[in-house]
Amino acid sequence: MVQAPPFSLQLTETSSRYARKISGTTALQEALKEKQQHIEQLLAERDLERAEVAKATSRICEVEKEIAILKAQHEQYIAEAEGNLQRARTLLDGAQKEKVELLNQLEEEKRKVEDLQFRVEEESITKGDLELTTVAEQSRILQLEEELNLRK
Repeated sequence: MVQAPPFSLQLTETSSRYARKISGTTALQEALKEKQQHIEQLLAERDLERAEVAKATSRICEVEKEIAILKAQHEQYIAEAEGNLQRARTLLDGAQKEKVELLNQLEEEKRKVEDLQFRVEEESITKGDLELTTVAEQSRILQLEEELNLRK
C-alpha cells in the first residue's frame, strides 16, 4: 500500500498549485488585457484610416466637380474662340474682296486718267496746229486784204 503524504505537505502542494493557478490566471488576464488594448488600438487606427479614406473620397469628389466645371468652361471658351475666329475669317474675306474691288477700280481710274492725259496732249497738239494754221490764215487774210486794197 502506498502511504499518503503528510497533510502539511499536501497543503503546501495545494497552495503552490493554487498560487500557480492564480499566477497563471493573472498572466492570462494580463495577456487578455494587452490583447484587448491591442484590439482597441487597431480599431482606433482602422477608424482613423476610414476617416482618412472618407476625407480623401470627399476631396476626390470635389476635385472631380472642379475638373468638370473647368472642362465645361474650357469647352465654352473653345466654342467662343472658334466663333470669334470664324467671324474674323469672314471679315478678312470681305476685306480682301473689297481690296480686290478697290484695286480694280484704281486700275480703271488710272486707265481713264491716262486716256484723258492722252486726249489732252492730242488736243494740245491739235490746238497748237490750229493756232499755227490760224496765224498763217490770218496772215494770208491780211495779205489778201492788202492786195485787195491795192487793187481798188
